[in-house]
Amino acid sequence: MKVNLGCGLDIRPEYVNVDRVPGAGVDLVADINERLPFDDSEVDEIVAHDVIEHLRNGLVPFMDEAWRILKPDGILNLRTGTPDHPQIWADPEHVRPYTLETFDYFDPSTHWWKKYGSLYTKNYWSVVKRHENAGMISVIMRKLA
Repeated sequence: MKVNLGCGLDIRPEYVNVDRVPGAGVDLVADINERLPFDDSEVDEIVAHDVIEHLRNGLVPFMDEAWRILKPDGILNLRTGTPDHPQIWADPEHVRPYTLETFDYFDPSTHWWKKYGSLYTKNYWSVVKRHENAGMISVIMRKLA
């Protein structure tokens, strides 16, 4: 199963499209700030584009919840704005921006995880790919068992 969290108007065929607001193409209404309505290790891939900047409870609980529902070696595909993106501060629902280095705190092969990451979570990820362009970052992460 593939899940498109916080889908909004970005409805993806062959995904379970999840948003907190009911709408055309939304398959499941759920709040990303709460426990997601999926079983442990049920999901192959999560897409969360333009979503994590809305997290009221912070990134660590979201990452732990994504880790819970993903199968071993499952993929988390994230996209969000950086502090330099003009809309990151304009949208009244945005809580905070992120940088590419933020995701190193979840990957045990990185400097930042080795220094602080184990203080935040016991769930391990691998940063597979990352890219920054025009104030937007894209990060692909893989759940490690």
